[in-house]
Amino acid sequence: MACALTGYLAEPMRRFLSFLMASAILLAGLALAGFEIVRADGVRPFVLFGALVMVVISGAWLLEEFVSPRWLS
Repeated sequence: MACALTGYLAEPMRRFLSFLMASAILLAGLALAGFEIVRADGVRPFVLFGALVMVVISGAWLLEEFVSPRWLS
């Protein structure tokens, strides 16, 4: 019984945690980019590039996890 229940809940829990993690990385990247752009001392290109990488990777993760399966079916 416990194994069947664990298998039943594993997929929705994995999808929820994946969505939560990708969304957190996306928001952190957007916040980092926003803070870096409005900084008074000037823009640091490597930090801005790091924020851009965070946004692109998390966006690709969200697309692959939640949009691609709907297009393929």
